[in-house]
Amino acid sequence: MASLYKRDGGTYYAQFYDSERSPSRNRFSLRTSTKSTARRKLTELEDAFVEGKFDPWANGRKADPFNYDRPEPSQDASLSDAIQQFGEAKRKQGRSERTIGTYRNLWERFTDRFREGTTLSGVSPSDIEAFCYDDSVTSATRHKRYRHLHAILSWAEEEGLVAESPVEDVSAPQKEDKLPTPVRKEDLPKLCSAVAKRYRKLRREGNCRPRQIIWAIPVFRWAFYTGMRASEIGRLRWKHIDRERGLIRITEQKNRKAQTIPLITPAEEVLRSVPRTNSDSAYVFRAPGGPISERNPENFGQRASKHFCQARRDSEIDRELTFHDLRAGFATALADAGKSAHVIREAMRHASLEMALKYVRVSRQRLHSEMESAFE
Repeated sequence: MASLYKRDGGTYYAQFYDSERSPSRNRFSLRTSTKSTARRKLTELEDAFVEGKFDPWANGRKADPFNYDRPEPSQDASLSDAIQQFGEAKRKQGRSERTIGTYRNLWERFTDRFREGTTLSGVSPSDIEAFCYDDSVTSATRHKRYRHLHAILSWAEEEGLVAESPVEDVSAPQKEDKLPTPVRKEDLPKLCSAVAKRYRKLRREGNCRPRQIIWAIPVFRWAFYTGMRASEIGRLRWKHIDRERGLIRITEQKNRKAQTIPLITPAEEVLRSVPRTNSDSAYVFRAPGGPISERNPENFGQRASKHFCQARRDSEIDRELTFHDLRAGFATALADAGKSAHVIREAMRHASLEMALKYVRVSRQRLHSEMESAFE
């Protein structure tokens, strides 16, 4: 009576056969590429077919393999009633009034285009497309609009306030591929100079102890020349640096695995400016009077990040940058030098090539911009 069919793309389809129907074969997607899930769904549909609850040759909800067992809508709610009931449902789930208000404000902007008294059945996919794909708003806003409308209308369908949600026939707007915003090589001296200038000013005013702020300069340079994350720098001890073999051992990454990375010459030079203790277990970078062998690496990273943000403002660099953009600067410098995405992925310790390719695109965009300006 029924069987599974796998398309070339890997999606499983159900195929029902009845010689007395026209057409005799009726095939539809099960929306899964997992065989066990497909078998389970097919068995459920066969049972429903025998019981008369599901019929792929019928019309309406009875022929819908995913909604045949849902009750028919008890009412066709008005747009204003729908958002009121949605808010009450979310309130019972413990959602904050601020979140509920966000949904309400967006829904009101959407429903302003309809006549008073319009019900949910009067909302069409084209109405949703016009609202979500509005050229006058940003990509992030388009995505937010779709996400919120999807939540409200899908909930309304589940609650029987409308027969079928029109949002299912609208494709979600694609988010723009956000590229990294790297610290450039020419930015690094400006950032370090801003820290030094602020340090001298605070020292003159008597508001700063020796090396109290200046310790951030080698941290910035180290991050730029190694690509290490702030928390990784916070964990770095002298015993993790092998100068003979030119290696840095990173004991704990995002994937919780240890790994070594090259100690290149500019990073080696940074180490010469860092006070050294007699203990190999001491941290390489630390503030004066800070803990030598035990501390919270995340707290250290937050302090370094705070100093970076202050330096960025003081340096009058007009781009929004964060401490993590020092790591992005390391990767982009490799791309600027013509290194392949595979080399960048290895240096950055990314799990996939996708992120490394973003740095290559950043480098190419800059090259394109510089070439354009050369001929203006």
